[in-house]
Amino acid sequence: MKQRIREPRAGTLRGPGAILLVSCYELGHQPLGFLERAGYAPDALDISVERFDREKMARARFVGISVTMHTALRLAVRVERSGRTNR
Repeated sequence: MKQRIREPRAGTLRGPGAILLVSCYELGHQPLGFLERAGYAPDALDISVERFDREKMARARFVGISVTMHTALRLAVRVERSGRTNR
């Protein structure tokens, strides 16, 4: 018998902005296509070219932070801390 993996609170991650991908050094080139093709409506925040957006962070149910180098890691730690204190 094949079991289905169920999302917590079915469908909640498919809503607009429910998934937020934060990058620290993509220079505005976020790879969102794979999630969109799977039926999700992710949002992106690239703090190398835009200001931290508290509203996007508050709306997201899942936040993924991409870190590609040491400076980006230091920025990501600041984003993660801001996300925790603002929820």
